[in-house]
Amino acid sequence: MGKKAASVFKVLILSYVVTGVLLLLAALLMYKLRLGEGQMRIFVMVIYGISTIVAGLAYGKVKQGKRVLNGAMIGAVYFAFLTLVSLIINKGIYDDIKKAAISFIICLLGGILGGIMS
Repeated sequence: MGKKAASVFKVLILSYVVTGVLLLLAALLMYKLRLGEGQMRIFVMVIYGISTIVAGLAYGKVKQGKRVLNGAMIGAVYFAFLTLVSLIINKGIYDDIKKAAISFIICLLGGILGGIMS
């Protein structure tokens, strides 16, 4: 179990580095193009998808077999950690459950897609 947890942790670090870089690029685009909050939310959702696809790909390379299940698991863990950080920073649960559900589905499907592609 220790090796599995370590590999999940490494994959999550990779996916959050990808998330950070893409968020910086999105912020630069938002600043340069003077995009609104609505467009930024779309960028964030796309970034979640890309990051979980990368995580699913990376974890699929580490864990051969059960790629759909492993991809779904890594997407769910990505979302859970994202939610935990959001709870700490915002000192509360999501304001909009619908957006949280959409984010969860994007993370889950991104992980699955990455797992399948690996």
